[in-house]
Amino acid sequence: MRTAPIAAALAVLTLAGCGKPEPPVDDLPQKLADAITQLEAKTVEVFEGFESGDPMAADEPMHEIGKPLVALKELAGKIEIDESTSTAIADARDKLLEAFGELHEPMHHGGFPDDFDFEPIREKLVGGLADLREALPEEVVALLPKSPVPAVPAAGSEASVDEPPTDAPTDAPRSESDEQPESDAAPAADDGAAATGATGSRVARAPVCPSVMLWDEPSLDLAPERVARVARLLADAPPEARWVQLVPTLHARLAPDLSVQSYGMLRSRDGPWRDPENFATADNGLADRLRTALAEAIGQAVRRGLSVAILPHIDSAGGPVEAWRNEFRFDPAATYGGGSYESLLLGPIADAIQRQGRVGLRVDLALSGEMTRSLLEHPTAYRQTLATLRTRFDASPRTSGVRLGVSLNWDAHPGGAAPDAAARAEFAALVDDCDFIGFSCYAPVGVPPKPADFAAATRGFLLGLERLAGRKTAPHRLVISEVGIGGGHPTAGDNAPAYPTPAEVAANPAAGSGRPRFDPWRSAPLSDLRRSYYAALLGYLAAPDPPVERAFLWSEGPWDPQGVADDRYADTQIARAIAEHNRTSVRARARRAARAASETGERQATR
Repeated sequence: MRTAPIAAALAVLTLAGCGKPEPPVDDLPQKLADAITQLEAKTVEVFEGFESGDPMAADEPMHEIGKPLVALKELAGKIEIDESTSTAIADARDKLLEAFGELHEPMHHGGFPDDFDFEPIREKLVGGLADLREALPEEVVALLPKSPVPAVPAAGSEASVDEPPTDAPTDAPRSESDEQPESDAAPAADDGAAATGATGSRVARAPVCPSVMLWDEPSLDLAPERVARVARLLADAPPEARWVQLVPTLHARLAPDLSVQSYGMLRSRDGPWRDPENFATADNGLADRLRTALAEAIGQAVRRGLSVAILPHIDSAGGPVEAWRNEFRFDPAATYGGGSYESLLLGPIADAIQRQGRVGLRVDLALSGEMTRSLLEHPTAYRQTLATLRTRFDASPRTSGVRLGVSLNWDAHPGGAAPDAAARAEFAALVDDCDFIGFSCYAPVGVPPKPADFAAATRGFLLGLERLAGRKTAPHRLVISEVGIGGGHPTAGDNAPAYPTPAEVAANPAAGSGRPRFDPWRSAPLSDLRRSYYAALLGYLAAPDPPVERAFLWSEGPWDPQGVADDRYADTQIARAIAEHNRTSVRARARRAARAASETGERQATR
């Protein structure tokens, strides 16, 4: 989320496009009111198209919707408002994007089925526009005419209730009667931190979603199939909980000082990582290969109604030096052996997003994942990249739902960088420019793990980020980019593997091995630890106001309890608990309760 002063902000994308002079500060409220007025008018035209019995009559106003939505995003980012107001406006805009996206698919891809029901989408649009007006500062509301959007009659069934984003605020109090009883279907949080609904099912305040890795040549081909598997896992989740994270990975041959010498990709992760013969160099069509694979994976997600997060990675390969990506030394714009980080990874990602973009598609693109040394040593280059991508995506309604950010490690480890005051200030400005901040959450946990362990990890990350920046940065929407527990490193015993203790595994959840012969979850104590770990995570994310929007599992090897990449590591009990966690949202429950109470009151008043 951008909170830079208006005078220093980027040029506004006006309703006609980009490149226009920035409006005077005094004109911003009026510009914002004008954008909302146009948005409401075009939405009414969409309604009229469906009410006329000719859904395709809504096509033309649908094509005009993107302009005021883009203007809303840009202008709301410039006007001086507090963080809660900014978040509420963004939430309302996201709801509208999602609803328009549900119309866009049948309208432009095969036509409307005979049983197509417009009313639930209409209700979402009406609710989104109402939420938008409610969120606006008074100075903007005073400039708006009366809304032309007709109200939706109160529905009599639960099916017509719109499901707002899980990160939306709620005024519903949590009572003792909301506590969830223990059941065999879900491992119970041991400190009561999980919020629950009236029926006893777990409430998803922040969803937990899978990741799909694209980190060698075979996995590029398998990505669409794994995205489809994710869609099946999330089939019962509401739209705001249906996310998949793609993790495209570039590989780097390193010098002894950990500077990048050249880029490439492993031909196979099953082969020797250091062998140059297992290292496909960048000049071997790598950018085109990544672009095509990412477009196919994103396309699969779009067709199956998933939102997409993208977390770029770099790993060492092709030479004798191995290290953690957080310590790599590289300028994202500089060429090393046939290409740059920008040209070989970020560029193909952006191309793939643009190729598969749709009105209403939500995409979170991190510029880096656990590459803090590069961020600290080249913050200006990353700021320039972010600004370029933002202008590119905001120029089209098909990609205006893209948010940009960066992701770091849970301890905000500097990776060996020693930035001076100027570099810290520029890094802080980069963080301020971001729409979201992600972090890999592999902090130590207790035995048994508790929701408080994840709360402490989040607080620790924010303090570490403040240390790196040299000051507090703008408030952001936080995302857990990676989370999971790997079971440590069992070793060969005389007759069976020798397993680490639960305390050893809990001290380093990131540690694990992909060798099935040493599957740590065959150990009963470790299997119990694993279930309590995910129960604690769900308890933390189900609290009434978790500080993160969503969490992405590291869906690979022993960290993959849902079996996205390999069902040998799946745990049915954990998978069921995650599915139940994702199934409902607190605010939807609160609205249903409020509606039922209102209808009851009306019936009593008429007696």
